Parts: sequence; C-alpha cells; structure tokens
Amino acid sequence: MLKAVVAAKAGETSLDLAAVEVSADAQRIADSLCAAEVAALVLGNVAQHHPAFGQLWSLAQEIARLTGARFGLLAEAANSVGAELAGVLPQRGAMGASVEAGLNAAAMVAAPRKAYVLLNTEVEFDSYNPHAAVAAMKQAETVIALTAFKADGLLDYADVLLPIAPFSETAGSFVNMEGTLQSFNGVVRPLGETRPAWKVLRVLGNMLNLDGFDYNSAEEVRAELLAKGAVADALNNQLSRVSANPVSQSGLVRIGEVPLYQADALCRRAVSLQQTQAAAVPVASVSGKQLAALGLSAGSTVLVRRGQAEIRVAIDADDALPDGVVRPATAHPTTVALGGMFDPIEIKQG
Repeated sequence: MLKAVVAAKAGETSLDLAAVEVSADAQRIADSLCAAEVAALVLGNVAQHHPAFGQLWSLAQEIARLTGARFGLLAEAANSVGAELAGVLPQRGAMGASVEAGLNAAAMVAAPRKAYVLLNTEVEFDSYNPHAAVAAMKQAETVIALTAFKADGLLDYADVLLPIAPFSETAGSFVNMEGTLQSFNGVVRPLGETRPAWKVLRVLGNMLNLDGFDYNSAEEVRAELLAKGAVADALNNQLSRVSANPVSQSGLVRIGEVPLYQADALCRRAVSLQQTQAAAVPVASVSGKQLAALGLSAGSTVLVRRGQAEIRVAIDADDALPDGVVRPATAHPTTVALGGMFDPIEIKQG
C-alpha cells in the first residue's frame, strides 16, 4: 500500500519498495486513504505479534506521514504501556532511556539459555512458537516459574513453581494507551502462602545480595519510576531506528492471532468464558477464492501442516481475509502443535 500512496501523492520515501507489487486491494485502500479528509492508521495485536512488527510500524508510519493520517498503536494488554515505561524491553530503559541490557524473548528462545525465570507465563500458550519455546525450556538446567496456577505444562518443563497472587490480589498500577496512570489495590488478601510477584522477586534479590531490591510496598516501586520523569513525556509513537524492506512470499502463510479468551492464564481457566462462542475450537479460515483454489468446501475437515507437525480442523470461508493466508488461531490446545504464528503453512483435504 505504501508504494501506491507514494505514487498517488508523488511523494518520496527512504524505504526500499522496488520488489513490491501493488495488489488491487492495496491500491483500493490507498486510494481511499488518500481521498479521506480525516483518517487514522492503527496497529493492533496481530501486527504486534508479527516477527516483522518493527517493519510494519515503519511502513504504517510512512503511510500516515504521506497521507496526513493520524497514526497510533493499540496496546496488547492492560499494562503493556506501563511495562515498557518501566524498562521491560532490551535497549529501552525506564521512561524511554537508551540502555544495552538483556535479550528479547525471541532471542532467548533462538539461542537457548541455561536458566529461565518465567513470570505469569505458560510458554506453550504465550510464545510466538510453542514448539521452540518448550524445547528451550526443556534443555535448560533450571526453569523457575512464578505462577498463580499449577499447570500441566509448567509441571512438564519447570523445576520450581513459586506461587504468586494474580493481579486482583495485589496493589499496583496500570498505564493506559492515553498515558494515564491508574493505581489499584487488591480486592482480597492473597490465598494461603502466595505473595505478589514483586515481593517474591524482592526476596530473591535480597537472598542474592543484589542492589535495588529494598522495596517495602508497591507504592515505593511506583514512586521510584515516576521520579524518573513524567509519563506523558515518555510516550511517543514515532519509530526511527527500524527500516522496512518488504518482499513477496509465495504459498500460504499463517495468521495465528490469539483468541480473546486464550490471552492469559486467568481467561484460559475461566469456566464461564470458555463456554462462550468466542472460546470455540479454532477453525482454519481462508478467503472464498482461496477455498475454491484449494478445491475444498466450507465445513469440511482439513489437514493443516507446518513442518512435521499437523492437526485436523474444520475449514471455513472468510472474505475479510486476503488470498494467500490461512487463519488458525494460536494459544489453544488444539493448535499449539503448528508452531510459529506467521510461518508458511499447508492445507490438504483431511
């Protein structure tokens, strides 16, 4: 779409678009965007889960610049913004300071570590590639999981489970997409011997004689962060260090979005939520045109394959999808075998 916008606006971009072919759909969207008096481009969860999210961000930012549209990001979780402001990302410290520290999750799976500490994470459901993540856990010498649940997956690959309270049983703060800090208190006391995660981490830091683990309350943690600057000053949707070089890809590609009620450990265990239509067993969705090209009929059972892994699911038609993609959800027990969320994939009559 960016290439069509550049042509329509007679504009210029530093991004390399030589290998890009503008599809009819991309041209139609670009024409509509260029003609709009008021427009906005917003990237959501599916884009953020993509391994090329930085490039998608760059492309969307350029399209917004050339068309005059507003540009924004829809945070994945309630405190995604707050976690970034606290410095959870490598190369980005508290309040946006530049640092060189640690690896991201993908790097820690691609180059397996000797030890892992998991916080509210079941890697078979919460990873881009469940196969690779579980394999990384199993080769590690030590896996320590801070968790509110005694999960079968964690019992398989973790050496130690440290019980922590869910967010509803502790105090803390969220920062929403607008940059508003929202503090809260626990609605009930933690069950039994569980403790808020920050307290468990504090005690571990004390036992290891590490600096910076002397907090006595969640309020002290929050105060230290806020002392580093104003939240609003640290928020910025602009991306400057990532270039984009889009290339075409042949064959079917998976779009493995996370279903609404598979997003975290609490939702996955909520009996009422799991009885809703939104929690139904995933199907493989393709466009009507793609369905015909595959010689399949909606409602039939198909074999979906990625590498050596394969599952059998129903297939249906969804003309909101572009040709060349198939959408079987991820983070679900029936589909975790398929691996990467946006990897090439095969479909055959099952």
